[in-house]
Amino acid sequence: MVDASVMPYVTNGNLYAPVTMVAEKTADLILGNTPLAAEQVDFYRHRDGTARH
Repeated sequence: MVDASVMPYVTNGNLYAPVTMVAEKTADLILGNTPLAAEQVDFYRHRDGTARH
């Protein structure tokens, strides 16, 4: 079972897409599939209005 409780921050908007991505990642881990390489991207935090890494 996979749900949104594994996310450190509440997402803005609908939870369907992020939960689906977490479920797909979990399925890959269970199946032993090689994960994609990590990528650094900026994200927005409403609290202070700045982009962070």
